[in-house]
Amino acid sequence: MKKIWKSVQTGRAACLALMLAAAAPLTAGADAVTFGFGGSGSASSGGTSPKVIENPDSSFSVYEYTEVEVVPVYRFLNSEEADYFWTISEDEKQYLENLALTGSGKYEYEGISGYVMKEDGENRLPVYRFFNEKTMDHFYTTSEAEAEQVKKDYREKKDDYKYEGICWYVPERSGVQVFRFYDVKFHNHFYTSDVQIRNRLADAWEAETGTYRYEGVAWYWYE
Repeated sequence: MKKIWKSVQTGRAACLALMLAAAAPLTAGADAVTFGFGGSGSASSGGTSPKVIENPDSSFSVYEYTEVEVVPVYRFLNSEEADYFWTISEDEKQYLENLALTGSGKYEYEGISGYVMKEDGENRLPVYRFFNEKTMDHFYTTSEAEAEQVKKDYREKKDDYKYEGICWYVPERSGVQVFRFYDVKFHNHFYTSDVQIRNRLADAWEAETGTYRYEGVAWYWYE
């Protein structure tokens, strides 16, 4: 179990109503209600009282600190094919680690990349997983439209990315950003939450000295 900020109410009127309620006397044993305003669109960590957060679009959301079950995402690297593979499955993780120990596997375990949800819920997006056996590339997207187009291209034999299902669920619009790149030379997708790596690869592409094309924020990890 991991504590995160969860949106419980949205809209300027709803938030103002909570603020007015906060001015009323508190019942015995109740927690004090505090409010903070920021422009990040996500709540900061610490404390247990409700918070009002101002989003970039000038709307408001009320967040509460609650316990939810998030799971780690394990990252593996096939250095021969320059393919990163992510999974939340303990069975997949153990299988790949066993193959590596026997020398018959190509994927090396690199650690935990982030935290996600196993199940769907409010303000969550599914992450769709695809695999291209020809280029040995795993592809992930939260875009339903993009996923449907890739499925269609596979059925019509226009592309080779086979759909493998929904692998996990991520927060809709807040958390740790994960950046997506596409290597135009080796036809592989690359994902990172490291801002310095993102900047270095993006700068190299702009300078025409690199092969990784920046494709934007892919999704968010839970903080």
